Amino acid sequence: EYSEESIATIGLRVFTNLDPVVQRLAEQQLVEGLERLQPEDEEAADLEGAIVVTQPATGAVLAMVGGREVAADGFNRALDAKRPVGSLIKPFVYLAALQSGAYTLANTVEDAPIEVVMENGRTWSPENFSLESHGEVSLLQALAASYNQATVRLGLETGVEALVDTLVAFGIEERPPAYPSLLLGAVDLAPFDVAGLYSTLANDGFRTPLSAVRSVVDTTGQPLTRTALEVEQAADPNAVHQLNRGLVAVMQVGTGRSAKIYLPEDLQVGRISRQLVRWLQRRPPCRRLDRPRRQRTDGAHRRRRCIVGLGAHARGDAVDGKLRSRLFAGPGARVDRL
Repeated sequence: EYSEESIATIGLRVFTNLDPVVQRLAEQQLVEGLERLQPEDEEAADLEGAIVVTQPATGAVLAMVGGREVAADGFNRALDAKRPVGSLIKPFVYLAALQSGAYTLANTVEDAPIEVVMENGRTWSPENFSLESHGEVSLLQALAASYNQATVRLGLETGVEALVDTLVAFGIEERPPAYPSLLLGAVDLAPFDVAGLYSTLANDGFRTPLSAVRSVVDTTGQPLTRTALEVEQAADPNAVHQLNRGLVAVMQVGTGRSAKIYLPEDLQVGRISRQLVRWLQRRPPCRRLDRPRRQRTDGAHRRRRCIVGLGAHARGDAVDGKLRSRLFAGPGARVDRL
């Protein structure tokens, strides 16, 4: 809305939601996380990453890191590095099913080989990461273990259009094509876009658009632009509550269980910690997004190694206690247990 030249010559002042403490820790943890990978991975020198930290209740962007070179201008991977989101989309497949009213997490679905005939006559046969099928499983188990075949079967039964409608309601700007491969994340999104999706989940299905800018004032202090707090219901809160309980199972017994050892025990219980745990588990891999290369380990492994350090700082001492309040206590919120 305002060019850099206007801000510099007219003397406009921009007030942001960015928190210096959170921003510093985010930059530090991204750089250190990538450096920790170097001794065990010869490709680590080419790894890149991005971090977006939000306050779900207000939509405030508290920190944003666009790459390893935190002080450099240029390509911002948090905003501009779009790539297929993969399994990050799976919770929304389950949310669409829960919102249909035909399913709960206790219902079962078949995790078995499936063939989908495409419009061009070709056949798509998704496989699980383990290359094994597990038969009849509950939706909770399929979500926690991230079973591809069960997810695709559930998504086809619910309808791919239902998933598209859910993503649009959660703030995706461009409506993705309703291809079956969308059920496994065949859509390009930036980390900032994904942060918006998951912030809405953490806010019980109420969407508040993300914003880093709070207001712009002129040289006399008169406000020219002010970001208003906008809240709209994107999903049924009851369905979101079920899904969020399922995402807790992801961290307790599912694909995210190995990340628990990096977190303080008091961050593994209660509503506040569930928001943090979901955020830690579901960030995109810390790989250089503008230079795709063969990935030797699964994305969840890289997310845990690169991003979990920021959450580990949310402990009980003076500085990090303030960090926790900044991350989770929005205006008028009360922190019951830390």
